[in-house]
Amino acid sequence: MFVDSGFPDEDEEHAALKLGIGRCTIESAQRTAEMIRILIAADHQIVRQGLRRLLTEHGDLSVTAETGNYAETLSAVQTHDIDVAVVDLTIPGRDGVELSDLVKAIRPNVKILFLSAYSEKSIGLRALRARADGCMAKENTAEQMIAVIRRLGSRVPRQFSFR
Repeated sequence: MFVDSGFPDEDEEHAALKLGIGRCTIESAQRTAEMIRILIAADHQIVRQGLRRLLTEHGDLSVTAETGNYAETLSAVQTHDIDVAVVDLTIPGRDGVELSDLVKAIRPNVKILFLSAYSEKSIGLRALRARADGCMAKENTAEQMIAVIRRLGSRVPRQFSFR
């Protein structure tokens, strides 16, 4: 697991515990005050449908837009109120890193959570350089993803989770 807690010289395990992920309970990350509005950006429709079903099972999460490529994602960011964008790192059209820069330029407060098929720390570092707020390997559990989305929706520092 790679975690950027925003605290210099902090080891990964200590940072993970401080942020409420890793061995801490997922319940501590739950947010109930208001809905977290989510954009799902992934090229495969079945992935988008699965994520939508998973996310809408939780009363505090609302999927406000789904997109399948770079251009659709930029359009959705401009036209929808979004708190968290869950984006496949390899979205068609351009690199997810370029997308992250444009999303932050359009809506600086939108939190970006990249999903990656790969679990190497280098992917997390690449996402960190792209100004992403979080990055998770797709091999993580649904509960871990929900916890990270809730934390990002609560304006917690950037989070990266790899096995």
